[in-house]
Amino acid sequence: MEYITKYATKAQKGSRALGEVLRSAMEEVCKYVREDGVTDLLRRSFQKCFARTIGERDYGIFEAAHLGLRLPLVYPLLPMVSLNTSGARAFKTHQQLQRERERGVQDPVTTWDSKVDNFDKRRQLLHAQKDNDPGVTITMEEIESVSFYEFFWKYYVSRGKLHAAKKPVCLNVTPAMSADCANISDARHEMYARTAVVAHWRLMPTAERHDLARRARGLRLEALEERLLGGTVLDRPMEHAGFPENDRFLGIKDLVMKFDGRKTRRGKKEVGWTLALMEMLVDPVLSCWVPSWLVEQYERWNPSFRALLEKVLQRDGTEVHERSGRRLKRPENNAELLRFLRQEMIAHDQRQAERDAAKKQDAADPGGESSEGEAGATLDSDVDEDVKRAAAELADDS
Repeated sequence: MEYITKYATKAQKGSRALGEVLRSAMEEVCKYVREDGVTDLLRRSFQKCFARTIGERDYGIFEAAHLGLRLPLVYPLLPMVSLNTSGARAFKTHQQLQRERERGVQDPVTTWDSKVDNFDKRRQLLHAQKDNDPGVTITMEEIESVSFYEFFWKYYVSRGKLHAAKKPVCLNVTPAMSADCANISDARHEMYARTAVVAHWRLMPTAERHDLARRARGLRLEALEERLLGGTVLDRPMEHAGFPENDRFLGIKDLVMKFDGRKTRRGKKEVGWTLALMEMLVDPVLSCWVPSWLVEQYERWNPSFRALLEKVLQRDGTEVHERSGRRLKRPENNAELLRFLRQEMIAHDQRQAERDAAKKQDAADPGGESSEGEAGATLDSDVDEDVKRAAAELADDS
């Protein structure tokens, strides 16, 4: 069904490439528009290019029929709600600011609160709502230890008030990243990890989360590997005595303070969100709040993740690295476990890239001989650029 839908809705062959359209638009503007020092030629070029990308292309029969009958090209099955994890705010219009001034607001804020702002202020919003309407059925306990994604799946904020969702919605987590960014060696993996952690980290005090994990394992009579418990300490925010309207729950800004800007040991590469995503995937409680599709995507692009996790956990301090000969340290806590695991995963990607390059070289020159070192020196740039960059980061972190 997905293939048929894509085939039916795609434009037919014959449309010009976008680069060619832009080039011809610039040539036409430069040729026919007089340069008087006032006209913005670059802007005119982009306007003409935009107009041509809409009009100068071929339409398929399916698309033409829908446009001719004025039918929508997409029928949404669920309402779409965008969750921007970066906290971007929309600006108010001049008319909206003017109306606020007419209502007596001396210096109105020029932006609307983002969903991140509403999530971080969920306790204050509910407190003010209960003061005005004691019959509100939403409780503080319901909205305290939730993730950003879970909160907007169950509730929505309208005019500064919390409301329970009446029907399911489709949550679109942004900024959207392609699946290959899930690979730990990819140059954009840190941004991918930030989006995933902000959306799906369950904001629960660390001590309570650890107690919950121990109780759950105790009921099942299973041993708990303490090093799997996330080591990032998140404490419940202090309450304001006499001013309960200023109290808050753990929020996105607490995650940003913990993970944003954390770098490798020599300070060259930011890895805070990368380690946070790994912590979220190995912690027995946090992992329950991660969608199965995200777990599958991460494990598909990092197939060595689970095997190397078990390997690092089994270190006893007597093993020796097969290449460098240095002794492999046993991880004593969760932070060391994640750092050693990241190093192993990047090294695994580097070795796999060298083996793939050697196979390509053998296929191109069946009669020639190539050693592993020669293969490493001839890495294919379009495939292994991220791996080589990650290898440099690994050397920086070791």
